[in-house]
Amino acid sequence: AVVRRLGGSALANDLGSVRLGIADARALAIADDGSIVVAGATATSLAGAQVNGLSGGRDGFVTRLDAALGSARTTYVGSGADDQLDSIGFLGGKLYVGGRTTG
Repeated sequence: AVVRRLGGSALANDLGSVRLGIADARALAIADDGSIVVAGATATSLAGAQVNGLSGGRDGFVTRLDAALGSARTTYVGSGADDQLDSIGFLGGKLYVGGRTTG
């Protein structure tokens, strides 16, 4: 998965990107401070600092990038089976995620 910043008026202008690794990115949200949160599913560790480890199968992940796309922190949400996160949102400074599991 890659997170790419494009110019708002001319979508052809590439203003920066960060490669997370092998993952299915399914949702993206922007916090009030400009940081970017990406969620989805992966079977491998992703780029950046790791908050915890993979559980097995495909795990849901949440990666938070700073506003400059300079640093990443990833946490995994999963069981011993397949899991994925499909929705994310901020409310009152807190991050909420939703998804599905076969475990």
